[in-house]
Formats: sequence, C-alpha cells, structure tokens
Amino acid sequence: MSQIERLDFPDVPRSDLERSIEDLVANAHRVLATQGRLRHLLEANRAVVEHLDLEQVLRRIAEAAVSLVDAQYGALGVIAPDGHLEQFIHVGMPADAAEVIGHLPEGHGLLGAVIEAAEPIRLEHLHADPRSSGFPEHHPDMDGFLGVPIRVRDKIYGNLYLTNRLNGPFTQEDEDLVTALAATAGIAIDNARLFAEQATVSAELALIEERNRIARDLHDHVIQRLFGTGLGLQALVARVPEELRDKLGEQVDAIDVAIAEIRTAVFTLSSRSTTGTPAIRHQVLDVVSELSDSFATAPRLTFSGPVDLLIEGELASDVIAVVREGLSNVARHADSTQSSVDVSVTDDEVRVTIDDDGRGMPSSATRSSGTANLASRAANHGGEFALTARKPRGTSLRWSAPLPQSA
Repeated sequence: MSQIERLDFPDVPRSDLERSIEDLVANAHRVLATQGRLRHLLEANRAVVEHLDLEQVLRRIAEAAVSLVDAQYGALGVIAPDGHLEQFIHVGMPADAAEVIGHLPEGHGLLGAVIEAAEPIRLEHLHADPRSSGFPEHHPDMDGFLGVPIRVRDKIYGNLYLTNRLNGPFTQEDEDLVTALAATAGIAIDNARLFAEQATVSAELALIEERNRIARDLHDHVIQRLFGTGLGLQALVARVPEELRDKLGEQVDAIDVAIAEIRTAVFTLSSRSTTGTPAIRHQVLDVVSELSDSFATAPRLTFSGPVDLLIEGELASDVIAVVREGLSNVARHADSTQSSVDVSVTDDEVRVTIDDDGRGMPSSATRSSGTANLASRAANHGGEFALTARKPRGTSLRWSAPLPQSA
C-alpha cells in the first residue's frame, strides 16, 4: 500500500468519547477547584487561630470569610445578652463611607433574622426578602446575602454577614465553607477569651504580690523604726525639763497613732476576698477616699480586730452605710479641721466611731432623716446608735451592733 489510509471513527462513538472526555475534564476542574477552596479554608482557619487578642480574632474572622467566598463586603456582629448587636466589625467598606452612614447596625431586618433563626440564611437578592428593612442613606448597594451564626460552647456568640459575591450568587458550597470557618471561629474566640481571663488573673496576682511586698516592708521596717523612735523618746521623758515633758508625750502619742494607721494599711494591703466581694476594709477605704475631697484634711482611718472575717453580708452593708452617712454629715455640717473613722470588732459586737473637731451639735438638735436611718439600722440588729457632743468642740458618732453569732 503506497500510502497510509486515514482512519475515520464513526460519528456516534466519537461523540460519546468526546463527551466522556469533556466530563472527565470538567470533573477534574471541579475537583481542583474544590481542593483549592479547601486549601483556602485551611489557610483561613490557620489565620484565625494564630491570634489571641479578641479584637484581632474577630476582625481576622471577618476578613477570612470575605476572602474565602470572594465577597465584596463582610461583617461580624457580636450579640449582646438582650439579643441586639453590641459590636459590629465590618470589612470591605471604606472608613469614610462608614463614617458618612453614621451609626452601626442594631440588629434589625435581615441581621435580626439571622440572630433569631440561629442558622444560616442564604439569599440571591436580599432586597426581595420580606425581612429586609433596607439600607440607610449613603449605604453601598448590596444584593446577594449569606449569614452564618458563630457558636461558642453551644451558645450563639455572633454572626458572620457576607454580601455581594463577585462571581454570582452565594452557593451551597459557600455556605458550607463559611459554616466550617464559623466552627473554627468559635474555638478561636473561646481561646481568646480564656487567654484574656488568664492575663487578667496574672495581672491581679502580680498586683497582690506587690501589695504584699509593700505590706511586708511597712511592717518590717517602717513600723519597727517608728516603734524604736517612740521607745527612745519615752526614755528621754524623765531627763528633760518638766515643762517639755507634755510636748514630748504628745510626740510619743503621735507616733503611736502613726503606727496604728500604718498597721491598718498593712492589714488592708495584705487582705483579699476569696468570694469575689471586696473585703470590708477595702469598701470602707473606698468610701473614705470617695469623700476625702470634701474635707480640709482627709479623715484618719483605723481598724481593730478581725473585721474582714466577722463583718459580712447585711451587717457589712450597714457598716458601709454608717461610714458614708456619718462622714457625709461631717463634711456638710461640721466645718472641722480633723476627723477620724474607727471600725472595730470585739468578741461580741462591731463598733463604728466617727469623731470630728467641728462646730459641734446645735443646742436644739433634732434627728434628721440620715441619722434616723442610722438609728434604724442599729435597731434592726439589736444594736445602738448615739450622736453626742465632744469637748472642747466637735461631735462623736457611736454605732454598734452585735455580731450575728452572738446576737
């Protein structure tokens, strides 16, 4: 045969073969595309979990979701306990555009629908859905919509909102991918919150250790030096002229008062509550600090006995109220230069004493609503309340109540 004859395939078999090849090629492209999107999902997951700061985690989740499904705009809304959006992080919208729009979404319309449904919502045209409430003025146009909830330990933490897919409507595959990302996001959010809690605990422990160190220094050094100085001055009393002995004794008394005040500070610095409620010392200190600006000289504060151990519950609330009301009265009416607060616990009762060197009680004094309240608080515990004049001037408040175990 002088030349090779060309082989021709029958038309029908060749068409079937071509179609099969085309299907295989198409399937291969779909497989490659799916593999590519899965790689993008893995990359998005990795990008989300590599952060521990909660604000960064939330923004990275929104950015990863937008990139994963080729959306133009995305957002992450954090749900408040009352069901509304308390935080809204948006991606894709220029900052100046967001500023022109004004307030962030509050969780109405479709955003509210995703919150209520607690499951994905996917729409080809969001304007066509009856739940859509439209957009405010200057808001960019949005059409396709995908909303997916984020769960943290089986509780809805927030939602991912995506709009305007670049290549057509959002698909079921998009919904599956974003749902998978949301699952990772829940874990990342939980980890970030735990990390923040641990950081707070560490900071509190460091603060407690620093307070304990200061308390030790005050006790081991300052108090001991003052105590030694007081003993030295007492030893000199018999050696100085008689006209100077009273003044020297006053200085020794002043040192004793300073030691008592420093010991109060040491006890306060060293004590901490194990129930989460501030110890009574800290609460009284807060009240005194709060009212100090109303005085020419800050009130002197002392504690005696195991006040943090025995004053608690309703009794503690009443003690705080007595200190607040008593000091407020001094600040408003006494015109004093010196004042003091003492909270003490004995074997069977708690006592609050507030003294000042002000103008004293008027001769026709009547009980005001504030002091009547203090008397009522004492009576409720079976205790006593008295407001008396001091000599040569000033007023003394005495409030007492039996301890619960001995009442």
